[in-house]
Amino acid sequence: MDYTQKAKEILEIIPTLNHSHKRKSVEKVSKGECQMLIMLSINGGELMAGEIAKMTHVSTARVAAAIKSLEEKGYVTRHPVANDKRKTKVVITQEGRVLSENMGREAVAHTKRYLEYLGEEDTENLVRIIKKTKGFFEQ
Repeated sequence: MDYTQKAKEILEIIPTLNHSHKRKSVEKVSKGECQMLIMLSINGGELMAGEIAKMTHVSTARVAAAIKSLEEKGYVTRHPVANDKRKTKVVITQEGRVLSENMGREAVAHTKRYLEYLGEEDTENLVRIIKKTKGFFEQ
């Protein structure tokens, strides 16, 4: 097998995938903001801004801008850390938690439709390949 050719084929296909399906909840926030709300939700509702940057592999400046936007929309609040004013704790609001839950439900429903489209055998293969890929990137 020519792995170089297959790599090029994959890299040509990926940008052409249409991710523009309409999801009502996500229209309220950007993709990065969505990721941050999910991170907050699955980590007890509060994280340090620096922790969000590490978990999402995004620069601290980008995280700060997203947090500011989310705060303006009422989805998070920021609190300075008492013993270190340079650090900021980000806390998801009830409205942010509801939005995050809605996004999660919509993501599951959309993914379910995709897997139904693939069918049972291809779905099993996809899950197997994704798990194997995760192992590769954890090395």
